[in-house]
Amino acid sequence: SSGINAEYGGQYLNQTTGCQNCPQDQWSTGGTEASCKSCPDGQGVAAGAGSSETSCTWKRNDANTGVWVASGAAIIFFTAFIFAVFYILRLRWQLMTGRSTEEQEDEEHVYDDITLQVMPTTI
Repeated sequence: SSGINAEYGGQYLNQTTGCQNCPQDQWSTGGTEASCKSCPDGQGVAAGAGSSETSCTWKRNDANTGVWVASGAAIIFFTAFIFAVFYILRLRWQLMTGRSTEEQEDEEHVYDDITLQVMPTTI
């Protein structure tokens, strides 16, 4: 024995400096382990907290979460932009014509009635 105390789980034994915590996403059973083992892909553990592979837990995929959040925000912004453009165009049309959209709809119905009366029926 080198006289260096055995480390605890989540640590490895450095022959020069003694017991050291395993880095983030690595684990060690302790004792006289000279290095730490990596958690499986997609799993992780806090530095010094991994005493076995079962200490590793599934990570949140923050990169994908960020993409979904950004996509959702973009969709909401785009929808609001489209509504704003439509509203501005409608207001512009009302100012140019001096009529409301309700008056325009009434006028369109009159044209529909006239068209129906003028169109000949064929047998």
